[in-house]
Amino acid sequence: EEEEEEEEQQQQFVEVRAQDQKTNDLGLRMIRAINEECDAIEKKGPMRESHVIHVVGTDYPNACWKRLEENTNVRATARDNPICFGKAEDGGFWHVSTVGRLSEDFFGKEDEKLVRWSTNNTLEDAKNAAKKVGMNPRVEDVGNPLHDIDTLEDVRKWMRATTRNKSHMEDDFTQLARQVANSQ
Repeated sequence: EEEEEEEEQQQQFVEVRAQDQKTNDLGLRMIRAINEECDAIEKKGPMRESHVIHVVGTDYPNACWKRLEENTNVRATARDNPICFGKAEDGGFWHVSTVGRLSEDFFGKEDEKLVRWSTNNTLEDAKNAAKKVGMNPRVEDVGNPLHDIDTLEDVRKWMRATTRNKSHMEDDFTQLARQVANSQ
């Protein structure tokens, strides 16, 4: 009976949800996704310290649940770092994790943006936005940041960094990219 109880405590409930992007403002999309997830959790009962909400970018080919799970220590995040970012190699971040709601102007108001999105300053700006509201942001993946894929050149850089048989894969990808481009 003790073994069953221990095993039950070790299992975490994970719910994955994809959502439409209802605005062009990236920061606001992330905040609304976090707050909507808080609403969904609160419908089932009160938010607890063990509830950690992750918003993960979809343009990071090496992003996976295992990596997110390895990088996110739920207890430390909840107690010491209410917000956490996963570092991307281009100066951005591949995930933001938090233990509660964020104000809709967390990343800045319409007339005062605090984060320069899609630049090599994005992660630093996001950390500064968190500090501005009294949070101590944590950054993960410092030694092994993920590659952000926005362009064909980004794909080539990622492939050079992560594959052994680079030229063959680049040729295959380039052919596939041409087929997609020509079909539109």
